[in-house]
Amino acid sequence: KTLASFDHFENQKQQALDGALPSILEITKYTLDLMGEVNNSEDLRRDGLRALLKLDLWGN
Repeated sequence: KTLASFDHFENQKQQALDGALPSILEITKYTLDLMGEVNNSEDLRRDGLRALLKLDLWGN
């Protein structure tokens, strides 16, 4: 590795990703379930979108 391609925090980033995977999978399942239920009312879809937006904002 050259200095330009060395990431001092690579291990920490990988550990953070590994630790977050269960949550990522749950959010993905929730999203796919929400999208798959075409009979959801507009209110349910709106509530689902709000929940995802809150998760996104909280995660940042």
